[in-house]
Amino acid sequence: MTASRELTFSNHYPYRFVLLVALMVLGLMSGCKSSLDSALEDRAATVNQTSTPSASGSDASGSGSNSGSAGSSGTSGGDTPASPAEPSRLTVLADHLQLQSGGSGSVRITANVRDSHNVVQEGAVVSFSASSGSLKIEQGVTDSVGNAVAVLSSPYDPTPRTIKVTVEAPGTSAEVQIAVTGTSIEMSGPQNAISAGQSAALLIKLRTGDGGVLKNQPVTITSAQGNTLSETQATTDDQGQAHITVTDTAGVDDTITATALDGLISATFRLKVSQDNSLTFVTPTPEQEINLNSAETVSVKLIRGGVPASGAPVTLYTNRGGFGNNKSVIAATTDSDGVATVSLSSHQAGGATIKAETDSEAAEQTIEFVATTPTVLKLDASPSTVSFGQTSLLTVIVRDANDNLVKNQDIVFHVDSDITGGTLQTSGAVKTDSLGRATAVYHAGSSASGQNGVEISAYIADSPAISATTRLTVDPANTRIIIGTGNQMSEPNETQYEHPFVVQVSDDGAPVASAAVTLRAYPVVYRKGYWEGYDSDLDGKLDAWRPKVTAVCVAEDVDRDGELDAGEDINQDGELTPSAVATLVSSVVTTDENGFAPFSLIYPQNFAEWVTLDLVAQTSQADGEAWMSTQVTLPAIESDVKDYQKAPPGGSPFGVGTSCNDTL
Repeated sequence: MTASRELTFSNHYPYRFVLLVALMVLGLMSGCKSSLDSALEDRAATVNQTSTPSASGSDASGSGSNSGSAGSSGTSGGDTPASPAEPSRLTVLADHLQLQSGGSGSVRITANVRDSHNVVQEGAVVSFSASSGSLKIEQGVTDSVGNAVAVLSSPYDPTPRTIKVTVEAPGTSAEVQIAVTGTSIEMSGPQNAISAGQSAALLIKLRTGDGGVLKNQPVTITSAQGNTLSETQATTDDQGQAHITVTDTAGVDDTITATALDGLISATFRLKVSQDNSLTFVTPTPEQEINLNSAETVSVKLIRGGVPASGAPVTLYTNRGGFGNNKSVIAATTDSDGVATVSLSSHQAGGATIKAETDSEAAEQTIEFVATTPTVLKLDASPSTVSFGQTSLLTVIVRDANDNLVKNQDIVFHVDSDITGGTLQTSGAVKTDSLGRATAVYHAGSSASGQNGVEISAYIADSPAISATTRLTVDPANTRIIIGTGNQMSEPNETQYEHPFVVQVSDDGAPVASAAVTLRAYPVVYRKGYWEGYDSDLDGKLDAWRPKVTAVCVAEDVDRDGELDAGEDINQDGELTPSAVATLVSSVVTTDENGFAPFSLIYPQNFAEWVTLDLVAQTSQADGEAWMSTQVTLPAIESDVKDYQKAPPGGSPFGVGTSCNDTL
């Protein structure tokens, strides 16, 4: 039996407002009704309405519109037109209700103004304001189909929060709430126990929701047992990392806690302490980066009976590169300090796990070999044709002469030629990640460019000669495509969720019937971690579950071709991670007479909250190609995480470790 229940989102904000599934036809015309009326009513736009004192009644469609008599209104730039006929209904539409922190994404907000007879109002002055973030007013006066438009982004503030966007038209107002999500903190250290009195190196990483790093951020570190910390206040470096050392003085297991962003995000690490025997890594430190073809010292320390054990045999293994004997396994012997030392190097970039074993103890450490000499830069734009106000994702991939992906390169994006008034949504250089990738977003202006009229380049800041260019077309095509979702999802069986969506196609505000829309879903992020109980209503009792994320990892399929290419297997499991975890019920849908086409994603319940997809919809019409993408973190049904007596299915399918370089 199919159950339909309220869904919850990965950031666990209490969304009680209603989402807009169909997002309604942007140019909603008088008398236009569809067979999806009931769906629109159930999933109608996001709005917590606040009318002026003259307000009387509400939109009978239940779409979250407000009614009121004409009144004064703020303006949003530009010349003030003559007052139109009294608008009495205001509908606010958002193309998505989650905004990944980091600044690369945006939310397009459309206000539709109609009179009491649902006749669209041209020339109405509409004002937009936001409680935080950055709001760009693209159109502050309604057009011929009654629409005014603003674009919300959060380029500078990574804090998890809800942004309230308030929209006002003469005599009425409404608001929509957008959740800024994804900012995380991770902490890693030795996976095995250290000996009493010994020290351990810990690594702290801060990440934004779009995969970027948070540098120059203060981090507070505490020890539950009062052990000695090298720093209690640290600051992240250019890679969003902070390195600290904890020295055991308590002689018992300890919990180390790191908090950032005024305590809004935190991570813990369980430090295990042994009074007897232990085998621990001295070097390298957790997640340490090692340059290719450079010999790195690997040393482990063996304690037995509380003292260093000398003359003991230790065997070491690696799943990438080779030791001094040019093999992946080597035998060593501890010295008088209980330390065994070997060397390790690799000519291939990527993560590696080093293991050390004695006859009774074991330890392991994750590291990353990085290429340092870039030779080739590739730049792509997707899509390469956009309409006014739309965006294109710019992606750079950097490789060396041996085709290794090159990390930590500062990439500068630059608009070389553009008459449309377009902009780049990026500030400063963007550093390449473990997959040699750096991204930026181009936001098209409000005039046509001509074929390939926009030229954008990218180059490596330290090596400007290593560069590439790409061209885009900004076309005045009026076809627009929007993806929406609702607050209901179903459970077709005990192991799967079904998440419904609607795609809507319009042309100059009018619905486009019989449009074939191609759908694709690409993994962009996966997470490691486990479910933890928490007190959702702050009454002092655990009553719900939430995901405790230990690592946020970029999907390995860099070029989205579905094949494992050189340098993509970061976690060394021999396959792309994640695989296609969600299935589109149909990859091509056709719009009805009102421009709507429903579709859904089906996925195993144990992947809920642990995978983020890029959902792409594309259609071709006579006036050009329309394209839209939105990122979706696969949600769990709310009742499955609100019952503390019944734990959600498993933890992350990708492991509970703190590194993206392994499958732990």
